[in-house]
Amino acid sequence: MANKKKINVLIVEDSIKTLVNYKFNRLYNQIWELVKKEIKDYFIFNEIKIKDITPNAFQKLENGEFDILIAPTLVDKKYINKISYSSPIYVCRPILINSSLDFKFKDYINFLKFYFSVWLKPFIILTTITLITGITYSIYKKKKITIPFISFSLGNISYINNNYNPFILIMFILVIFTIHFVYAITAAFSVNYLNSYDSLNDSIAGKKILVIESNLDINLIKRNKGIPIILKNKEVIKSGGIENYFFKNKDVADGCFISFLTKKGEDLITSNKMRKSSYYFGSYFGSFALNNKNDFLLSKINYAIHKLKINGDVHDVCIKGDLPSSTIIC
Repeated sequence: MANKKKINVLIVEDSIKTLVNYKFNRLYNQIWELVKKEIKDYFIFNEIKIKDITPNAFQKLENGEFDILIAPTLVDKKYINKISYSSPIYVCRPILINSSLDFKFKDYINFLKFYFSVWLKPFIILTTITLITGITYSIYKKKKITIPFISFSLGNISYINNNYNPFILIMFILVIFTIHFVYAITAAFSVNYLNSYDSLNDSIAGKKILVIESNLDINLIKRNKGIPIILKNKEVIKSGGIENYFFKNKDVADGCFISFLTKKGEDLITSNKMRKSSYYFGSYFGSFALNNKNDFLLSKINYAIHKLKINGDVHDVCIKGDLPSSTIIC
């Protein structure tokens, strides 16, 4: 095509592995190379590479100093009216993790409430069986119900020694079966509750949540009434990831907020017997950020992303970059 339009591209390099977002820098760079091939007939690319994203990068993008930013960028309502975002490259669901052994006083109170709700019906069943047994015995023997008999109704075998007859034996077997059945089913419910219980499933209000230095993540924790415990980026790098830091320092917070969970990170959580909370924060959308006055560039990039997704190219890049997990969709 004769009249190609020149565009200025700011790219965060993917060669520095110590960066917290290294894997996502690499992902964006690789997707950009694929996109360029799709739109090269329309544009000439003037690429400016930097080692890390600068705080004023979005301001420069808004001012038109460059046309597109190639860096791990999430759709942020703070900039939604100032810049444009491409179609999502990936969608991810931020998650919380916590120790499966993290069972605190409030959690015991919740369990007791659950325990009483589980035992309500069995208690009614036991009481009903005792009454039916007592009334049947009273009619059969024409005697009043005594304390020893009530004890028998609850499984005391010594009553049979002094009052043996086939009717009493049959009643005792039924009583014992009922009692053991009730014990078994309530125990099963309780074990299932403990296995699935997570105090962070319903709310993080008042909970200390470990989170990296990210305004988007910190604000999300605050909006959900949690208390952010901010981990510096240099500590994240030193620990090999925020999840690794939390594994070794579980007492610093009630849970750990992870924006992007890779497949290796997910395996690490499983091997360390950590639990993923089902608390829903919404979704993050990873996109390219563009100057909002360049609609033609935006339309061509969106077309290219859709094509690459349909062909499976984006997914292949994610697979090779260790990104797919149960929380990331490429």
